[in-house]
This record gives sequence, C-alpha cells and structure tokens, in this order.
Amino acid sequence: MLNTTYEPFAHEAVYVELNRQFLQRLLPHLPPVRCLVDVACGTGTLSSLLLSALPQPAGAQGALRLIGVDLSRVSLTLARRHLTPHAAFPPMQVALLEASGDRLPVADAVADVVLLGNAIHCFADKNALFGEVHRVLRKAGLFAFNSAFYAGTLVPGTENFYEIWMKEALRYLQQRAGGARPARRRGAAQPAFANRWFTPAEYQQALEACGFEMVSLGERCVGLSRHHFETVGAYADLASVLLRGYPVALACEALHQAVGPAFAQAGVQEIPRAWLEVVARKR
Repeated sequence: MLNTTYEPFAHEAVYVELNRQFLQRLLPHLPPVRCLVDVACGTGTLSSLLLSALPQPAGAQGALRLIGVDLSRVSLTLARRHLTPHAAFPPMQVALLEASGDRLPVADAVADVVLLGNAIHCFADKNALFGEVHRVLRKAGLFAFNSAFYAGTLVPGTENFYEIWMKEALRYLQQRAGGARPARRRGAAQPAFANRWFTPAEYQQALEACGFEMVSLGERCVGLSRHHFETVGAYADLASVLLRGYPVALACEALHQAVGPAFAQAGVQEIPRAWLEVVARKR
C-alpha cells in the first residue's frame, strides 16, 4: 500500500535540510516570537524546524501560540503528532485549523511570523493571500515562504524528464485498463497547475503592492533522486493535479511506478530542481 500523504516526502533528509536552510534566511531578522502562524502547514515540518531553531525559549514571557492552518484533515492530524514534542518546553498553545490561507481564521495583528511552505503556487489569487497575511501580522512582522513551482524552477535541460515521466504514467494507466484508454472523469480537462507561476520579480512586486518590504529573496538548487520522485509522486494532492480526472489512488500508483522508467530513459541519477525562498516584512 502506498502512503499517499505528504508525510514520507516531508521527512526525507533532503527536504528537511532544504527547509532548514530556507529558515536560515529568516532567523537573522526574527522578532521575539509570541505567535507563529503556519499557512498550509501540512505535517508541521516548517513549524517544527523553526521552533527547534529559536535562539531562546520562546515562552520565556508567556506561552507561545502556534496556529497551523491547512485544508487537509489528514495533514492536520499528522501535524499534531509531530508538533506535540514541542508543546512541553517552551510552553506552547497549539491550534490546528481546517481553513484556507486566503481566509485565515486569525485575528488582526497577532502574528509575529507567518510561514508558508511550498504551497504558494496553489493560491490563484496571490493578492488575497498576501492581504490576509498582512492583516494577521503585527507591524514589522515577517512573512516567509518557499516554492518549487515558480517561473525558473525547472533547471534547463531537465524538461525532458518531466515529459517522459508523464508519458510513462499515462502508459501505466493504459496498461492497468487492459490496453484500453483509461477512464477519466468528465469536465477534468483543466491543465495541471492552471495557476500561472510567478517569476521572483513578480512575487516581489506583488508583495510590495500589498504592504510588504523585501528582506531576502533567493533561489536554491536541490538534486532529487529516483526515490524522492517516487515518494512525492505518490502524494495524493500532487497526483490529483498532474493526472487530473483519474481516480486519485490509481494516479498516485501511476506516478510512483513511472519514475523508474523515466529515470532510465533520461539516463540520469538525479534531477536538479530550483526552489524560490522569500522573506518579507510588513510595513
């Protein structure tokens, strides 16, 4: 049975280290943290890493409030399990809420930091998201996000691999259907990642228009192995986008199984992928 949650990839060493290094952009500018909001918190990887990196007990002047927001109940359940070890020291109040980042169930001007890990590309209306983040942040509070889905994320020369991967996944679906064209739900023709990917410059421009000033903006290249792609390919939310309209469990299986043939045909051991890292401050 495939694990179709984000948990396996979220705990891969390369992914954990990637996010640890991303947070290094944030730490030198970090204000005293009384309230942390983690948007699209997933299994809690970013929050956990930040809590572990805080230079002093965050609860020295009272309990730290952590508000995790995600649309997935499964992810929120996993996040509670992973964040529980941090709750005893320093004292911490944890609220995990099923909600969207562009409609945050959070009061005005309460957060010192808002995190958003590898999910900003999922929001069609970036201005609505940035407006909500700006609303919940205290003055001079920080907003930090990263993404592997932006204009520039595909390292030149790697595009062929992704084409092969999708072709092999579709081939697998056809084989599972006994050679017939696999059934696809009607009305599911919307292309994968229909939201246009922003360039780094467009992100900066949009943030500044919404009342932020840029603190740090950069890119980091990470090599992903066959195992990494097999793990993330099995993730249900990604499979439902890449193979939109097909049964999600079957789409996960197809993407997972197609990775090996794709790597073999591309003749590579790993695929480099660029990640965008942004830290902005509320003006």
